[in-house]
Amino acid sequence: MMLTSNKESNEEITSETKIAPQSTNNENDSAIQENQQKQLPQHKFMLCALNPHIVCMLCAGYLVNATTIVECLHTFCKSCIVRHIQIFRKCPTCGNNLPETEPLSGLRLDRTMQDIISKVLTHIEKDEAKREMEFYKEQQKLNAEKEEAEKKEEPLYNMKEFPLFYRNDEQVNLYLQLSRQQDEEEMLEEESEGVSELSNPYVRCSFRVKLFQLKKMIKRQYEPDFINHSVDVLCNSVPLQDEEILRMVYLKYWKKPQPIVLDFAFLPPQ
Repeated sequence: MMLTSNKESNEEITSETKIAPQSTNNENDSAIQENQQKQLPQHKFMLCALNPHIVCMLCAGYLVNATTIVECLHTFCKSCIVRHIQIFRKCPTCGNNLPETEPLSGLRLDRTMQDIISKVLTHIEKDEAKREMEFYKEQQKLNAEKEEAEKKEEPLYNMKEFPLFYRNDEQVNLYLQLSRQQDEEEMLEEESEGVSELSNPYVRCSFRVKLFQLKKMIKRQYEPDFINHSVDVLCNSVPLQDEEILRMVYLKYWKKPQPIVLDFAFLPPQ
């Protein structure tokens, strides 16, 4: 029994003696690596030598969220290149055209370039984060001041005083065109045959607007030449009455997708 115990103790000793050299080898390896790193040549360079590679040509500042165009590999700030591409659809450096349908699909964030800038310019991330925080704080103050000013301002219209206020009504789209087909009895005078179309024939208004209000608006567009003339408005060649509202016109005479096409004609004064 004593022999076996001696064997067991010898094995434990040998195992311990085997572990000890491994730890010393690890220490030696780390020491060797440190010495090799110290022996590596250290190069000093001026920061201005790197500027052409880490400066955005659009804003003339160091790259922030560096973004590279995949086709030509030119790098810019993300906000700068996105704003530029939305207008010009080409690389600002080489003029390489980007896809017309999805120009932003050719951009990729350049993490490697941004890491290099962060290591070379250790202060740039802190400064950028500080400026961003200050910007959002200022925006919050401005928004709060704007909301307070809006609360203090009195409304331009009082709904109780103006019960027929059309702002929140359902809207309708109209297309107004000058009618060239008139009866012989309602023909324009020779002087007024050269009437031109409206400069902006599209109108958006409430469904509750009546035809006499629309006629007034048309006459104002042609003042003072036709101030004494009356206006006739037709929908699908059907004359419309002054007291009809546009909702009834849409349901009775149009019954198609908007805009409602209305023809108008000037009648000579009686």
